[in-house]
Amino acid sequence: MTVDDSRTMQVLLAKALSQSPHIEIIDQVTDPLKVIDEVRTKDPDVLTLDIHMPGRNGVEVLRDLMRELPRPAILLTSLSKEDGSLVFEGLSAGAFEYLQKPSHEDLEQFRLSLESTVLSAFEAREKIAKSAQGPSVRRVSRVTRRERGPKEELILIGSSTGGTQALGRVLPLLPKDSPPVVIVQHIPAVFSRALAESLNRVSEILVVEAEDGMLVEAGHAYIAPGGLQLALERRESKLALRLRDDAPVNRFKPSVDYMFQSAMQVPGLKISAALLTGAECEVIALDQVAEALLGGFARAR
Repeated sequence: MTVDDSRTMQVLLAKALSQSPHIEIIDQVTDPLKVIDEVRTKDPDVLTLDIHMPGRNGVEVLRDLMRELPRPAILLTSLSKEDGSLVFEGLSAGAFEYLQKPSHEDLEQFRLSLESTVLSAFEAREKIAKSAQGPSVRRVSRVTRRERGPKEELILIGSSTGGTQALGRVLPLLPKDSPPVVIVQHIPAVFSRALAESLNRVSEILVVEAEDGMLVEAGHAYIAPGGLQLALERRESKLALRLRDDAPVNRFKPSVDYMFQSAMQVPGLKISAALLTGAECEVIALDQVAEALLGGFARAR
């Protein structure tokens, strides 16, 4: 089901999705006030939701959906700066993912991204329905009395489709004395700061958007800014972040691979790393991720 008050956008969505042999549009809704009734009648597997609609925005519709008839929903946004907080409100409310509405030049890339995201959302539908009541948080703490060894500890997280939701569950599990966390989320430039602010509100550690030259500190998490590559390096024996305007790696900028590869060139690090995706995440698995990232210095409480 596609939900958008713009007839033009509805035509574009229909054209994009109709090219996939695996996807059928069973309803196109233009009135956000009618979405819940239409979902109850048509029972779609996945929805797309425009963020900005008259009467009710997409996040308000999403909250009703997840409370009454939970299933995967993909938010669509024009990517204005004002959209940032709404997008992450939507992700906190249970949205599977968000996508940027395309310009004329980006139609083919949008079609590919939309098809891939809809299919991933379909695969996650049962887990989303089960977790709609919200996770029971099992916070993790460090066992500080154990010997940590001579190497400097660092947590690296790479995150792509659906990963913003997974990050919102993993980071709140980490304690204030967590090793520093460096995160590359494949994300448009306009949203990386809003993502950091959103995660900071729910986390014990301090979550910030990375800046060039920042020294890496325990109890902090650093989100790579959209549109730049993030690398790690030694600067006068201190671990620091370097932002570079290098080419995309495997289509992405920032790139998870770019960050991981740079970390492997830095001596003296004890690295815990994870790749996250909301497409297959389960609450218990994310608890285990948090513990594993803290290495031998973690215990559940």
